[in-house]
Amino acid sequence: MLENLFRWLGATPVGLYMRDSDWGFASVETVHLLGLTALGGAVVVAHLAGAGVILRQSSPAAVQRGLRGFGTGALVALIVSGVLLVSSKPIRYYLDGAFRIKMLLLALAIASSIALYRAFANTDAPSPALRGAALLSLGLWLSVGVAGRIIGFL
Repeated sequence: MLENLFRWLGATPVGLYMRDSDWGFASVETVHLLGLTALGGAVVVAHLAGAGVILRQSSPAAVQRGLRGFGTGALVALIVSGVLLVSSKPIRYYLDGAFRIKMLLLALAIASSIALYRAFANTDAPSPALRGAALLSLGLWLSVGVAGRIIGFL
């Protein structure tokens, strides 16, 4: 069933355009990398501020609120551009173990960030456990990036 979804994606007009157009792929990849940079910055600042490592003069909740829209917009840009990139060679991605690992890590990283956002919104001073969770979440995000980079070499 999932394979059929990937095949359908590649057969759409957008998928065919992405497969056949050098400029289309390059343009979308540029958006993907810009989204990655923006999201990475937002996640690092939000997690480190929430853990009390940086921006100590601001409450974790205030930092989280300030970055929420920016981070959400960057994540949406990443997901949309990622789907477009996958549409260029859907079966290659479907069969790629690194891609599957990246998607699993991405789901875990998003879930951990949402949980941390909620936890930081309800605290003025992070506990050691919350600081550890922030570092673990940053590790998950780094793993998503590494897995994504591995996909580029396969």
